[in-house]
This record gives sequence, C-alpha cells and structure tokens, in this order.
Amino acid sequence: MPGASSPNLHIYPSSFRFESRILKQTRAIVDAEIAEEVHIISVWEDGLPELEEIDSARRVWRVRRPEVRLLGRLLGRLVGTVVFSWKVLLTYRRVHPSHIHAHSLSVLPLAAILKVLRGGRLVYDTHELESLRTGLGRLTRFVARTLEHLLMPLVDVTFVVSPSIADWYRNKYPRTPVHVVRNIPLRSDISGLVAADLRGRFGLAEEDLLFLYQGLLGHGRGLEELFDAFADVGGQRHLIVMGYGLLEAKARRAAQDHVNIHFHPAVPPTELLRHTLGADVGLAYIQPISTSYRYCLPNKLFEYLACGIPVLVSDLPDMGALVDEFGCGWRVPLSPTALAEQLAAIDWEALREKAAAADRAAAALLWEDEARTYTENLMPVRPEARA
Repeated sequence: MPGASSPNLHIYPSSFRFESRILKQTRAIVDAEIAEEVHIISVWEDGLPELEEIDSARRVWRVRRPEVRLLGRLLGRLVGTVVFSWKVLLTYRRVHPSHIHAHSLSVLPLAAILKVLRGGRLVYDTHELESLRTGLGRLTRFVARTLEHLLMPLVDVTFVVSPSIADWYRNKYPRTPVHVVRNIPLRSDISGLVAADLRGRFGLAEEDLLFLYQGLLGHGRGLEELFDAFADVGGQRHLIVMGYGLLEAKARRAAQDHVNIHFHPAVPPTELLRHTLGADVGLAYIQPISTSYRYCLPNKLFEYLACGIPVLVSDLPDMGALVDEFGCGWRVPLSPTALAEQLAAIDWEALREKAAAADRAAAALLWEDEARTYTENLMPVRPEARA
C-alpha cells in the first residue's frame, strides 16, 4: 500500500463504499496540494476489493480482519480491532505520513500510535459527538470518554459537524483547536439531475404534498412519531420513507395500514439526490436520545436544501438555528400534537414561500467554503500568525 514518502492517511473503521464526506475532504486535500497521495484505510467486506484506486492521487486499502464470534460480540470486536491495528502499523512502519486522520474514536488509539512512532499531524475527524453517541452502554460510554480524555492531548486539530458539538469539544478540551466542517453536497452533483417520479411510483396526484424521510431507519430518528402524525393528518399529505435499518419492517407495516404512508427501498448513493428532487418537503425529526443526536446537523438536511426542498426539523439547537437563519422550513417542538398541527398547516402557498428560501440557502451553503475551512486548518499555524 505505501507509495509516497509522506502520504495523507485517513483511517475509517468501516467498509468504504460511498462516504461522501471523506471523498470531498480527501479531494480538497489533493487540490490544496497538502499531500500528493491520500490513503484511505478501511475494513474489508465481502464483495469489495482490498485495493481500490479512486483516482491518480487517492487509493483505498480495505484491511481484512477476523470475525471471532465464539468470544462474544464485544471481545470479538476487540480482537478484530487489534488485528486491524497491527496490520496497519506493520504496513506503515517505514512511512512518515503528513497527517493521520482518525474518522472515529475507535481508531483514535491507532492514529495516536502512528503519530508517536512515525510523526505527522494527528487529526480527529469526528462524524458526531463520539464519546456520547447513541447506542453506547454505560460501560462502553465510560471507556469511550476515558479513552478520548487520554488521547486528546496528542490531537493537533479536531473537525466536527455542528457548532454545538464544536462548543462541547472546546469546553472539554480547550487546548485543542476545533473547527466546524459541515457535510454539504457539491452543487455539481445536483446540476442536470432529473427528479425521480415519486408521484408516479405511488400513484399520487399533482396536488398531493410529498414529505420525504431518507436515511437510516433506526430508533431516535422520529419515525414512530412521523407514522402516528401522518396517520392522524390524512388527506393530501403523504409520507415517503426511503432507507433501510432496524425499523424497516415497521415502516412497511405503516405503509400497508395507511394510504398516505409509503415505503421506498434504499437507493444507491448515486441515485439519492435524484429521488430527493422528487419530494416537496424533507424531514429530519430527530429525537434527542443522546447528546450526539441533540447536537446533530445531519447530512440529509443539507441534501434536502441543496435540492431546493424546504425542511421540517425537530426543535433542536443546530437544526433549528439553520432553519431560522434562512427561513427555509419549519422547526417543530418535540410533541406529537405539535407535529400533527404543523403538518396540517403546511399548504402549497406556505410551501412555495419556504421553497424559495431553500433555494437561497442552497446558494449560500457551499462545500467550497467548508473545504477552505478544512484545508486552511490542517496545516500548523505559523509563529507570525499567532502574534
């Protein structure tokens, strides 16, 4: 895998399929001439190549690691992580990376070891509030917070996805620079796309209002609340649920039981924005079941706005602030009654007004600005700049 003497390393503890954030970040690094080569180190999965070239400067290495099921889930994952880390350390033992990006707390120890042994700037590229994310048990949360506390002194710069998460890290670790880089789609990914015919697929009329939920079908995403609200509101307001996950069976049942709720299987990432263009309102009714969820600024929010689709969001700090800034949708209190009332109040006149604001938001929210923040803060601050 090693080629260049000082590659830029990105460690991502999952299979690398279409991680749009990492793809945009690594492209920005190459364009800014921070590194001639970028290596993305991820986990092998059946059906994917071990080595993959994205382009002449970027390549992916998917590391094979054992699945030790007999030892229990937690211990099996620990063994897999140790083997993964050992293979990476052996492979890069003679390489001096320019930067080592940890795209999760779970790989921050490996990235820190690489920094100590081989040098380079350590970048903590968090995709959420890592030590307080959803799904951590009490013991796992304690271990995560302890591990992060021990390793943060080695981190040179941290990038986060929302202002509230940035404030949390700045308050917790005041000696480490923290910057917000939001996962905004490229305008070029949307230009020229033809909207998917969602009305035709589900036999809906032109006057029907289409509300789209896209993404992971899991707990804390407001799906149960949306099912109940749309069952009550009825009429010409239709919910389309598109994605996969633990609640897929419940989504399919809701679609069978209610004429205005529809299930659409997940689509490939390359098709996602085309389907977004076919909707009228985008939904991000996240529930604050963890601190990470409370402070979230999800990808889907920017995907909706980039397509000129106004958004309905739960009344959480960062999503609500974005909607308030541009007037591009509705922020709704975390109440079943308030949600149903807001859905009933949205009509075509209100929708046209918010859609115009969504277009203005799309024009203002540019990945190029996020990329500039990212690349400018990857390099060490010059002494004269501190003065």
